[in-house]
Amino acid sequence: MVIQRVKIPPTPLNSMKLGYFSPLIPVKSGISEYSEREVLPYLKKYFEIDLIIDKKYKPSSKFINENFKVIPYD
Repeated sequence: MVIQRVKIPPTPLNSMKLGYFSPLIPVKSGISEYSEREVLPYLKKYFEIDLIIDKKYKPSSKFINENFKVIPYD
């Protein structure tokens, strides 16, 4: 028996929505840096993403501000 790997094509851009809760830069944490540099650019290929962040902070990244809806919360 031969098992073949099947490539699943990515879904059409913006066909699925995702709410993402995470600290973002300028919050000093490894999670904020990892989210902005690794996770969000990858997820953006497959999802329309709303970023939910602490209202005390405003993202400092041009990439974040131009590509995502930012929703502050208390």
